[in-house]
Amino acid sequence: MSGDNMGDQSLVSVCVPAYRAEAFLGATIESVLAQTYRNWELIILDNNSPDRTGAIARSYDDPRIRVVTNEETLELAHNWNAVSAMATGEYLKVLCADDLLHPECLAEQVAVLDQQDEVSVVASRRHFIGGDGDVVLRDRGLPGLLGARSSQAVVRRVIASGVNPIGWPAAMLFRRSSFVAVGGFDPRWLYPIDLELVIRMLRTGSFYGTARSLASFRISPTSASATMRRHGAQHREMMRVIAADPHWSVGRLTLLRGLVLSHLEAAKKFLLFNAVNSRWSPMRRLPALFLQPLRQSVSEESRVGALEGRQQVWTAE
Repeated sequence: MSGDNMGDQSLVSVCVPAYRAEAFLGATIESVLAQTYRNWELIILDNNSPDRTGAIARSYDDPRIRVVTNEETLELAHNWNAVSAMATGEYLKVLCADDLLHPECLAEQVAVLDQQDEVSVVASRRHFIGGDGDVVLRDRGLPGLLGARSSQAVVRRVIASGVNPIGWPAAMLFRRSSFVAVGGFDPRWLYPIDLELVIRMLRTGSFYGTARSLASFRISPTSASATMRRHGAQHREMMRVIAADPHWSVGRLTLLRGLVLSHLEAAKKFLLFNAVNSRWSPMRRLPALFLQPLRQSVSEESRVGALEGRQQVWTAE
């Protein structure tokens, strides 16, 4: 599929909800500009940021980039829905303002949706990177979810895992028609808002997981804050709501297993996020617990291609 022959390509809307994103927004935009797939629009919604977020977004001279600023700061779900509502493409990606895309991310994911009409959501594996862009963990996510998967199988896997095995919005591409059909992001959820959306969209079609890592999730200092505990509690609440829906046929033992694993995974994540952002040398060695090389330098390809960003105010992102 030629990147120059845009008339033969489906338009992709990349939506970036941004709040206090001046530190990393430039790198995020550059990762979109570096895409081998060319028929995209980039919509950046500055959520009334008090820093240089808006100025950085407007510094790029590309007709495919549109920047809008909210008159007042919106809560996360409303801001994410607002930027998504501006999309005009057939396919939609919500890209947090500190995450990165691999140069071939759009090309590979569009190919799946173009070729498989029954698929509503495609997701890839992803890297975890620190604030400096170095890879902390490689090729994470999608355990047991690679290739074509039925909606039922994916949802049962989500509940049984106790975590988010699919990943964050940067690693996903979905049909805008599916997003609209289910009503977008649900404001009652905060931390699992993206995963809950995917589960609802799986009512409209199936899922496809790609083994190659096509995005990078940035672990910022605020990721290891006290919000981690609230994150786990709300995720478990969401699991119970989903398991109670007879449409998904989730058994009690599956839910119980997931709830137990959720507590264990929350502890591991807390250690990882604190280790990445700690200035105490022994603490920074904890990622070795995850059986991954410590602080691998990101390759140039991953650096270019590596939830609106773990910024200072979660509810305003």
